[in-house]
Amino acid sequence: MAQPDRGCLQRVKRQEACEGGICLQISALQKKDANRYSCTLGDGETTVAGLTSSQVGKQVEGGEISNWNIVRASNFTCNQINSKHVLMLLDCEVVGEGQAPADAPSTSPKKAPAQNAPQETPAAKKIKMDPDAATLANPPQSPLKPGIDVLPQSAASMQVDAALGSTDAEAKPDAASEPMHTVIKAEEAQAADTPADAPAANDAPAPMESTTQANTPARDAKENRNAQNAQVRTPAAAVKPLGWGSGTPGRGGPTPPSTGPASRGRPVQPIAALNPYNCAWTIQARVASRGNKRSFSRAGQDVSLFSVELVDAQGTQIEATLWREAADKYYDVLDEGKVFYFSRGKVKPANRNYAGVRNDYTISFEKDILVEECTDADDSALSQMQAKLQFISIDRLASQINKKAPVDIIGIVTDTGPLRSIKRKDSSEVAARDVTLVDQSKRTVSVTMWGSAAEEAGGDLEMQGGTNPVLSISCCRVGDYNGVSVSALQRSVVAINPEGPEAAELREWWDTEGISAPTQHAGEGLASARKGSGGSSKGHCQLKDIQKEAHELVPDAKPEYHNVTATVAMIDPSQTLYYQACPDNGRKVVQQGDMWLCEFNGQLYPAMERRYMCLSKCADFTGEVMISFMNQQGDRLLGIRADDIAEYKEGEDTQRYQAIIKQAQWSDWSLVVRSNTSEYNGETRQRFLVQSLEPLDYVKESRRLIQQLVQ
Repeated sequence: MAQPDRGCLQRVKRQEACEGGICLQISALQKKDANRYSCTLGDGETTVAGLTSSQVGKQVEGGEISNWNIVRASNFTCNQINSKHVLMLLDCEVVGEGQAPADAPSTSPKKAPAQNAPQETPAAKKIKMDPDAATLANPPQSPLKPGIDVLPQSAASMQVDAALGSTDAEAKPDAASEPMHTVIKAEEAQAADTPADAPAANDAPAPMESTTQANTPARDAKENRNAQNAQVRTPAAAVKPLGWGSGTPGRGGPTPPSTGPASRGRPVQPIAALNPYNCAWTIQARVASRGNKRSFSRAGQDVSLFSVELVDAQGTQIEATLWREAADKYYDVLDEGKVFYFSRGKVKPANRNYAGVRNDYTISFEKDILVEECTDADDSALSQMQAKLQFISIDRLASQINKKAPVDIIGIVTDTGPLRSIKRKDSSEVAARDVTLVDQSKRTVSVTMWGSAAEEAGGDLEMQGGTNPVLSISCCRVGDYNGVSVSALQRSVVAINPEGPEAAELREWWDTEGISAPTQHAGEGLASARKGSGGSSKGHCQLKDIQKEAHELVPDAKPEYHNVTATVAMIDPSQTLYYQACPDNGRKVVQQGDMWLCEFNGQLYPAMERRYMCLSKCADFTGEVMISFMNQQGDRLLGIRADDIAEYKEGEDTQRYQAIIKQAQWSDWSLVVRSNTSEYNGETRQRFLVQSLEPLDYVKESRRLIQQLVQ
């Protein structure tokens, strides 16, 4: 038979670690709002007042937990309200059926006294004379579960509920300032936080000390009256987070509290426990990333700020913004990868439209911020301060298009593109590489890796060839290019063949079923996938479908994007093929002596670069279309840079030039074609431009055709 862990409550109050949770006996369950209950918890030696979270409250509603049960609390927190302790049950399970003490009061409704009932005791007379005492002795019964009393919600319990982080604890901003009272039974008020074998007190409990600085005589008198009626008023400042229970492994419970130099004697809270109703907190977190410092003008004053992403030992992330003096003081201090203690910040609800991490709250730090570096963090502690990955299925990526909140993605690598260079607006270049992923949803998506990830991780993928490794990437952005596309960020972490249940399940699916299963692109069929960028995607189609009749053309209409499979049938070698461009912006330049003038910005350049503007005839079994290939697409089509091919075309080695053109003809490609209409000399024309191209994967194309036949 399960028994309570004797002495565990004292260990919790002393903030000692309780590995594997604690066993307690629960009693005096009383309903206080929708899914929350107050109760009394005992360990066989002492008792303490308790509150349940909404999750545990639902177990009480369902009859899983009842009075005198032995429960194992795997996730809990202990707060101190003035001189009393309150243990909040965040997660627990019943491990045994306890027995009620012989002198325990019955929770069943009281019956009317018989005619030969004994005379009233002095206590009963007191209840009869005092209506408030009668209310305490006979609290209202819950309409949902017999034997459970309904109590009005108190200010203290609302603050404790807010610390639980539950959705139904959200209150109006000014709710905390309104006067609220908690009605507590006299015997429960005396039993809470006292030894189980202590003699019962006859007098009402003394009023608790208030943390309010200024008390008027009228307020003192009122508090004394409330104390005599067993009603306690608890100011918001009196709630002090005391300790956190140790969760069972694998259940996500918080770890035991730890203290550091910045905590100034207060325990360290996990980020998951932060809420707008509690300001007295200290967190220990690693700086996962730090944004650039920026400034703007407000009311004639310059305001500086920067943001950091913090992650604690439980893997919970939160975004913090430092303003004004705090930004100037700590920008050079908060280096990425270091661990700090943070306190004196304001927790606010996060704006989902601009939130960069997955958290309902964000922290704002002003000049009162207190930051101290944690110099005693060992390697094991640092290894735990990694963000928990929450993988999203590829078929659900469309719902995350153009949202700032990042996503984590995992899949089987079916194709690794070549390393290429992308020119930025500041004329600098960055390495990029595309990989194609597929998962159990049988949907594929193209993921673009940048910088070192494209060079190092992308190089490893390219070397592994056709082994189809598992790839996981954290902190990705979902865009609408080609219907649905994924782009890694600077802070993204790329892992090849990672460990974990998700990777194991994915590998098993691929080896048994996925390797031969037909797949479909995640953006296929999304007609409005490009709404945010001014166009629409038409999915996979034939060349005849992308051409419109003259009467269907609308001048200056929004561009449309099409996925087509086509063969480059002919490239006219006598065409201009390229143009002379500005190295900064790619605009056309004209020669002036030994210099080159960009008419767009009016600057002279000592050199220019050539960029492709190649027109070719593409065909499939439905027809043919003249399509333009610009610079990057021309590089892939011809396999040579425009500056290099110009040496053959303009020089004497014209045979080499002809061979390059001939080699590019009759090659098969998967194209993303942009079509738009424009008016020229009073005539409306339709123009086709290649946005991206990949060599045709005949296996994937065969699967697509088979799937069309099945449908």
